[in-house]
Amino acid sequence: MAIRTAKAAWNGSLKEGNGTMALGSGAFEGPYSFSSRFEDGSGTNPEELLGAAHAGCFSMALAAGLGRAGFSPKRVETTASVHLTKNDAGLAISRIDLQTRAEVPGIDDATFQKHAGLACGGVQLHVTDRGRFPSFLAYALLIHHARGQAPRQFAWRDPPYEYEQVKRPIDILCGGPAVRAAIDAGVSPRKLARGWKKELSAFRRRRARYLLY
Repeated sequence: MAIRTAKAAWNGSLKEGNGTMALGSGAFEGPYSFSSRFEDGSGTNPEELLGAAHAGCFSMALAAGLGRAGFSPKRVETTASVHLTKNDAGLAISRIDLQTRAEVPGIDDATFQKHAGLACGGVQLHVTDRGRFPSFLAYALLIHHARGQAPRQFAWRDPPYEYEQVKRPIDILCGGPAVRAAIDAGVSPRKLARGWKKELSAFRRRRARYLLY
């Protein structure tokens, strides 16, 4: 697969400075500033470009799914609304809302909604450096933010799960209900992770003698 690039340059201080962002393909280059990102000034901003990427990816994925189902979409248009908010940890993208309009001959609304839901039904990560990637914390943060974005729709999977008939799957994967309870209470997994360091160090010492490489 191809490697895509983009670049950004910033000149000066945070509030008085300015910069430019450009796509490696040369298809876009635009100015950005403190005002264009956090106020109503002219220019672009990282969240706007992220929204364009999300909308573009979703539109293509939906068109592909409709094609596999035997439909021939003429047009799929998606608008992404990226919500930049401030919390105790600083600035964060708290939600991205997608609104899609499509022209698909021969499809009814129920079938279209089905395929629209399938297009954004999951995420897959490929780790290339396990030493630098805290996998458990990363997935806990994904769940934490997913719950924050759609609290009414979010739900933990109930048992049965493989051989288990009573415990929730997330509790089995996390070794107990503590992580689930913390996420339900709105506690960031980053705060939980600070309490894992001692246990994690002890586990690594015990594990070391069993490693083959």
